[in-house]
Amino acid sequence: PSPTAPPAPAPAPSPVTPSAPPSVAQEPPPPPASAPLAEAPLPPPAPGREAPEAQGEYAPKSLAQLVGTWAYYAEDCERLFERRGGGWAYRQPVDKFAQAAIVEPKRILLPSATCQVAGASEAGGALKVSAECADSITYTTRSVMIVLRSPTELAYSATGDPVLATTLKKCAP
Repeated sequence: PSPTAPPAPAPAPSPVTPSAPPSVAQEPPPPPASAPLAEAPLPPPAPGREAPEAQGEYAPKSLAQLVGTWAYYAEDCERLFERRGGGWAYRQPVDKFAQAAIVEPKRILLPSATCQVAGASEAGGALKVSAECADSITYTTRSVMIVLRSPTELAYSATGDPVLATTLKKCAP
């Protein structure tokens, strides 16, 4: 029999050894063709435009639940409203373009109009308020759908469409 050859000597390590490449997080592979494709996550909604189901919106039981002062920004409350004669009033001069309201049991005072409430009832998960509104020029009938997002935040829309809703924050009593 022939003798076996000795194994070849291992090469000597070089003085500078390359470092291992950094580990890189890899994305998971795409789902197989038979699996349904997952929808891409949507970006968060703009402030004040949150989806109703995400916020747990609910209809106020009555207009009495909304009595008080409401403003688009809570920081505007002191600038817009003042106590006068045991009730609330707009500070003078009135900012006619402010998104704000003073809700009383039978009327709603807007910066540029006064609305006498004709009726309020639950409709489609919202409180539908009908009112006769007068400003310095016109007299109109208006309806608005109101939902509460919390005891201190409401959203209202003439159509009931949450995309078109305006959010108001309740001012401190």
